Amino acid sequence: MGNVHEYRQGLFNGYDPYDHKPEQKTFGKWVVYDHGDMMYDDALFIPAHKILKEDTWIIHMMIYEWIDFNDFIPSYLQACKNAGKKRCRCDLIFE
Repeated sequence: MGNVHEYRQGLFNGYDPYDHKPEQKTFGKWVVYDHGDMMYDDALFIPAHKILKEDTWIIHMMIYEWIDFNDFIPSYLQACKNAGKKRCRCDLIFE
């Protein structure tokens, strides 16, 4: 079994869930600003107030084939943390 730190790094792709200070970070083509806004490749902008208002961003982004979730999910979690959001939910229901 590998080192727990190595596992966490692979699982979260550079996002540290235990570091609670807001900071600007880059995950692939996603840039997350210290106030919670997200920018993709200088083209798509997601303001922090939308991230705070909705819990369905991960599911919403699943309709786009160009999304690399290895980059999007850690950037989304960092944006939530930077915007002061304390809890995120993602419910996936398969019938």
